[in-house]
Amino acid sequence: MSYPERKASDIYKNDGGFGHWVFMHFTTAFRVMTPQGLMERKAGDFLINSPEYPQWHQGINCCFKNDWFHFDGDSIDKYLKKYQIPVNIPFTCFQESRVLGIVHEIQREHILQDPYENEKIDLHVKTLLIELARGMKNQRERSLSVREKELLPRFQEIRLEMGRSPEKDWPISLIADRLSLSANRFAVLYKRFFAVTPRQDLLSIRLNKASALLLNQTGKVETIARECGFSSEQYFWRMFKKKYNISPSEFRKSSPYQHGKT
Repeated sequence: MSYPERKASDIYKNDGGFGHWVFMHFTTAFRVMTPQGLMERKAGDFLINSPEYPQWHQGINCCFKNDWFHFDGDSIDKYLKKYQIPVNIPFTCFQESRVLGIVHEIQREHILQDPYENEKIDLHVKTLLIELARGMKNQRERSLSVREKELLPRFQEIRLEMGRSPEKDWPISLIADRLSLSANRFAVLYKRFFAVTPRQDLLSIRLNKASALLLNQTGKVETIARECGFSSEQYFWRMFKKKYNISPSEFRKSSPYQHGKT
């Protein structure tokens, strides 16, 4: 919903928080109290407040206006962390029109109350968070040099290849040669582009594939480990348990599709 335009001197204050997650889009410049202190921000910025966070907002200059809605969900905190979206601190997103389009769809669902309204709103909220994350990522990419922007699509292509064929060795020196880079420079740029090292990324890709095979195939664990690029079954077990807090065999038994269960 939208607040009516208010005087810049007006202050919205809620010491106990709203009791729900609150999404806000400010259409005028504003001041806001954050965990880092009082901030002044420009029109167009976004803010997501956690349910119990004390709210304090005020306009700057001529007036004060913002759009907002509240939402709930057991997975909201998990998604916010996964997509690295700030909480209780305003941020800029370069997907503003897309985000606001999703907000309008959420408002539409709430007004019309069609069948499965809540399920549709849940999907819209998750999509909204993804678009916010993409918008912030695009903002970070603006800081790349001309050469880095040229290299990024080639790095993305290599990452896709790794995802399709994680069983290969993927030595960094050979991958770097394809881009006429040193192994060290390749590793530095890979982490800059994807916020993870090449080795960490490949390990995660292999474990993700292994988890899918464990749930959908009946082959031996050692065979699945080899198909996913692990040269040692012991190493596979150790890394799998480190990520999932459960052994591969126990993970497989936990599937509802094992033993004819559905």
